[in-house]
Amino acid sequence: MLRSVGAVVAGFVTMMVVVMIGTLAATAAFVPGGVRASMSATAGPLPASYLAANLLVSFLGAATGGAMAARLAPTSPWMHVAGLAALLLVLAVPSALRGSSPGQPGWYPWVIGLIGMGGVVVGAAIAGRRAA
Repeated sequence: MLRSVGAVVAGFVTMMVVVMIGTLAATAAFVPGGVRASMSATAGPLPASYLAANLLVSFLGAATGGAMAARLAPTSPWMHVAGLAALLLVLAVPSALRGSSPGQPGWYPWVIGLIGMGGVVVGAAIAGRRAA
């Protein structure tokens, strides 16, 4: 049981590290003024290039997390991947219901959640093919 929880937690932590680093890089690259400007109360809408980069980073992070959870699962990798996807769902729905953050379009929190769950499955599928 502990190894199963560890596989899901490791997948989640892996995903979060990739997303945090990628988001910082995307902010520095695509938001005028970088990270400091993006946190300003007077910041306007985020550039489309940043939103696209962040969606890609979110997908890659989720795929990496899904692969990690599948690889570390002691048995039934897809059950662990489903557990990670369910965790993302539990976190994404309240966030999406709260609405978008300043500068984000209204659809953004919903799409981030869907990309996360899809990315977890894709990453696990790729990890499974490599192991075969």
